[in-house]
Amino acid sequence: MVTPLVLLGPWLAQRALRPWLVWWEAGLPLPGSATIRDVVLGRAGDGGLPGWFTVGLLVLAVVALVPERTRSGVHLAWMVAILGLGVALVGTLVTFSTGAGQAAVAPWVGVPTGLWIGALSTAVLLAVPAALDWPRAALVTAVVVALVLPLASAGWWLKDGSAGPLDDQRVEVVPVFLAERPGDTLVLAGTIDDGVDYRVVAGAGPFLGQEAATPTSASTKQLTATLRRLLAQPTERDVKALSSLGISAIYAPDADPELTRRVGSAPLLEPSGSDQPGAQVWTMVDEPGADTTRAPLWHPVVTGLQVVLWLVAIVMSLPVRRRRTGSVAVPEEEVAS
Repeated sequence: MVTPLVLLGPWLAQRALRPWLVWWEAGLPLPGSATIRDVVLGRAGDGGLPGWFTVGLLVLAVVALVPERTRSGVHLAWMVAILGLGVALVGTLVTFSTGAGQAAVAPWVGVPTGLWIGALSTAVLLAVPAALDWPRAALVTAVVVALVLPLASAGWWLKDGSAGPLDDQRVEVVPVFLAERPGDTLVLAGTIDDGVDYRVVAGAGPFLGQEAATPTSASTKQLTATLRRLLAQPTERDVKALSSLGISAIYAPDADPELTRRVGSAPLLEPSGSDQPGAQVWTMVDEPGADTTRAPLWHPVVTGLQVVLWLVAIVMSLPVRRRRTGSVAVPEEEVAS
């Protein structure tokens, strides 16, 4: 128990201080789209396998509860399955936010949904010894139904691939001419009536590791307060405050008319066209301020200590060849000779 706590200390501390981040998968936080029906049928979202592929598994998992000889193990598998189902269902009802993504992200529930389906499959497998006593017709029918999910899924993936194929193209968040400007871009979305979502984009958009580089709470509060004043009654002071935070442009990809009117009325902002219909771009007259944020003094010390501990753990986990010690037994024939 001590080793995981030491090696995963910073990660565990972040999750303890911000429990909602347990929904955050590796990489940039992209929203999920699973519904309650999708979760029950073992789907993590739209565009995946047809839901009827898993209907047979659900029926067999319920039937697996009947044989008394294997019921204890099947009950345990069902407990794990219900745990996964419960977590996945909660994930369809909540949202979370991170420093690198939008304000409200619907979790991707692929992991708990996989646990739900995997545990049901385990329950079916545990009931196999008891099912061998069934009549041949019933046993053959159960085997055919059990093979529908793996065989149909394999054929589906070979034919159509996964729901979201891998892509190595860079996600274009801001126009190219804004990415080449010095400073960051403030991206606005939403409406004045329903709420405005904002985020600051560095350069052309997301880069490797950005999801872990969260801004400080002080700078976030300052930016939020400044943006509220800017959208309520803009002044030169508010625009200069944005420049001091390193922002050189404001970009609204799907601009709300009222949002456009309020931002456009701010002084020291120049309209700079757009890259697509319905989008609006404003650039700052003043030069953006330099980033003066510095990491705490303890940060490199803790990081170096974590690296050393991981290296020690890896070295200690490597397989070693042990030499035998002590006297070597001599055959009796050689002693007699």
